[in-house]
Amino acid sequence: MGSERPDVALNRIVAMQTEDIRKERDALQKRVAALEAWITNRGMREHYSCEDCWYSCPKSVDGCCNEGEGTECNCGAEKHNAEARALLEAKP
Repeated sequence: MGSERPDVALNRIVAMQTEDIRKERDALQKRVAALEAWITNRGMREHYSCEDCWYSCPKSVDGCCNEGEGTECNCGAEKHNAEARALLEAKP
């Protein structure tokens, strides 16, 4: 090693660092894929639905019995899901 030419030593060091970077990249890609799967499968919310439909979100499957609530989401599901979709579509 002490008699190794500087350019050969440098190439060896660069190759080792490149392999370390490749391993880190692969690990990060696996984490990102796992997060994307989690958001897609469990991160999305349904509109709030209550047995007493007076308290349900107007956009829930059964709707809301309180006509004063209008027709727009009041439970936060649309905002939450839009943020989750934005995370999935974000470009690095």
